[in-house]
Amino acid sequence: MLEHKNQYSYLFELSLNKRPEEELYDIGNDPGCMNNLAGKKEFRIIQKELRDNLKRYLKEQKDPRVMGNGDIFESYPRYSRMRKFTGFKEKGE
Repeated sequence: MLEHKNQYSYLFELSLNKRPEEELYDIGNDPGCMNNLAGKKEFRIIQKELRDNLKRYLKEQKDPRVMGNGDIFESYPRYSRMRKFTGFKEKGE
């Protein structure tokens, strides 16, 4: 993939870049999920419905990310060695 990143820039970015906050696909017509419909005007209503349903479900389940305790996932003990990635919490923090 790296060797041909200029030739296949769309696929390179799709596979290695950060994912967007929201994704919406028509899997009947796009089973490979290559065409993200999120943010498109004609799908605004269904996207909002799905977002609201997800938030409601996460609140019902008391998911820490929507209850204001999302950082709890950073507090679990680490059993593997800490890798040096910029932007990640330091060991013990």
